[in-house]
Amino acid sequence: MECKHISSDVFDPDQVLEKLSKSDPNRAHCSRCEAETETRWICLQCGEINCGRFVKGHALVHYKESQHSVALDLETKALHCYICDEYVMAGAFEEELETLRSAIIELQSGLSKVREKTTKSKKKHITGLQNLGNTCFMNVVLQVMCHTMPLQAYFLQPLISPMPSPVLGSRRQQQAPSIWTEFCQLMLDMWDTKSTVLSPDSILRAVWKVVPSFHGYQQQDCQEFIRYLLDAMHSELSSIKGRTVIYQMFQGTLVNTVQCLKCNHISSKQEIFLDLSLEIPSDKSSLIDCLDAFTQIEKLEKSELYDCESCKQQVSATKQMKLDKLPTVR
Repeated sequence: MECKHISSDVFDPDQVLEKLSKSDPNRAHCSRCEAETETRWICLQCGEINCGRFVKGHALVHYKESQHSVALDLETKALHCYICDEYVMAGAFEEELETLRSAIIELQSGLSKVREKTTKSKKKHITGLQNLGNTCFMNVVLQVMCHTMPLQAYFLQPLISPMPSPVLGSRRQQQAPSIWTEFCQLMLDMWDTKSTVLSPDSILRAVWKVVPSFHGYQQQDCQEFIRYLLDAMHSELSSIKGRTVIYQMFQGTLVNTVQCLKCNHISSKQEIFLDLSLEIPSDKSSLIDCLDAFTQIEKLEKSELYDCESCKQQVSATKQMKLDKLPTVR
């Protein structure tokens, strides 16, 4: 949801970056209890870092004492408003917030110095992907993922976030093709090569083995491809470790709410998503408009009568999808 409490008075990115740059942004402790925890919130007004509610709740204490209502999770980069008491979107400040997120990730990953050197160079290096037949649908997805800042930080700074198995250099040892391994290699090649063009042939062949419906060089649907790609990489990694980097960065949650129109009983179910399909209203064009249309209350058709657990009968009902938790990458 879009927060109405974010303004230039409560959002000071320069102050936040100044505070973070004076310490190790990956190991900054809670300012009040020195707790070492992954759940660290930084106040977007004064830059104070405190632990979350499930540790000792000092971020909430800071809000109650200072009335600084907006904070950013240093791990997931999610935005939270204590007045709304939920995760929120920054509305008119979304672009500034994304710039701040990118700057924090650079500080955390040590990419700032690399970026400075790159900026000083006369010519910026750009690596393209070769089109294998009609595989531009795949190239678009791979380019977007290779330029996604949290993924860059994860792959290019293994000391910060060690790269989980399957590891690079183990292609010959693998009996089955690994989409994850091929993506690891592609990501590193994209940013550590002098070539201006790379062939995504290896990752495409790995996809063929795992998802036969993508076999061949014909045109496919981009959104369908990224769904299969994320699911496949998560499945490979989840056998090694529980919560994978794919879910850490791309997973969000929805709440599906159905209300009986006879007794007003409400039933809610939480659903995980890695992507959202949004219809574009004919008379509107902004992302907020599309999200508003997605979360509208709608009445179920007569052919979709709801089995109410309270009435114990099939009845007319309304349903609504709400965004519960936004993913880090969005």
